[in-house]
Amino acid sequence: MTPESLHSFFAASANVAGALIGLLFVAISVSRERLAERNELQINRIRAHAALTAFLNTLTVGLFALIPGEQIGKVSLALAILGLMFLTGSLLSLTRTSRLRSDLRDAAFLVGLLATFVTQLIAGLDVTIHPRDTGTIRTIAVLVVVCFLIGIARSWELIEGPSTGIAREIGVRVRRRADHDTTAQAADSQSALQSLLMRLNGITASDYLAWVRVRDPEPSALDQWLRSVAISAEPLGELITIELTWACQLPMPPSAAAVAAGFARTPEVVEVIGTTCAIDVHARPTAFAPRRSAQLCEP
Repeated sequence: MTPESLHSFFAASANVAGALIGLLFVAISVSRERLAERNELQINRIRAHAALTAFLNTLTVGLFALIPGEQIGKVSLALAILGLMFLTGSLLSLTRTSRLRSDLRDAAFLVGLLATFVTQLIAGLDVTIHPRDTGTIRTIAVLVVVCFLIGIARSWELIEGPSTGIAREIGVRVRRRADHDTTAQAADSQSALQSLLMRLNGITASDYLAWVRVRDPEPSALDQWLRSVAISAEPLGELITIELTWACQLPMPPSAAAVAAGFARTPEVVEVIGTTCAIDVHARPTAFAPRRSAQLCEP
């Protein structure tokens, strides 16, 4: 049975969760082009599912907690099992697409959600056996707050909001240091120059690039597998030419390469096409410098 002191909390939680689910549906509809992508952007669908799972958990727990009787324990237990099933599938999906290491932050959020559902499973089982254990019911209330925070964080990642702060900066530097030796070895082999053409609609090139600089001023791929980035565009035009120098012979597909270099695939980005050329690493240009003719290009 839910303590009287928690009725107002669960009622407010259900109201907030309902509103957030509505906003999440709007975000998903706006980002449906990115959610339809395969392989390299599989993580966007996982973010959307994680946010929806967290919000549905808080909504359902909050509503059943208001129903007279001893429902909250059984509901919490059932939702925890469903949440663990979703998380198992998500982690397997990250492993299958070989993105678990590159999406370490997303994996960390999934692990956090995993810990939340495991705790909820234990608490739900305890309340089912001891319905009047108010201490465990308060634990479930705390887990509702944790699910709110995780769902909001996943939604922010889904809409590709700006990511700044000391944690991000430390993470970028740790990843660069860890990949330094690998990049140095790759420099002894042939590299690749990838030319991308990004077509926009409803936004000028200057406005899009200004947004990119604010959102991700230092892409995590830079100085790892990505050696340099060069940009060419008419400020008021709708075309952006991007040249990426990779420390590998087989760079990513155009859409994924643009995202890795910090150029997010927003709804205004209509198309990203590209070509790849092998280049001599000893003649590679510096970042943001014009490319020379030391290329062995293929159409």
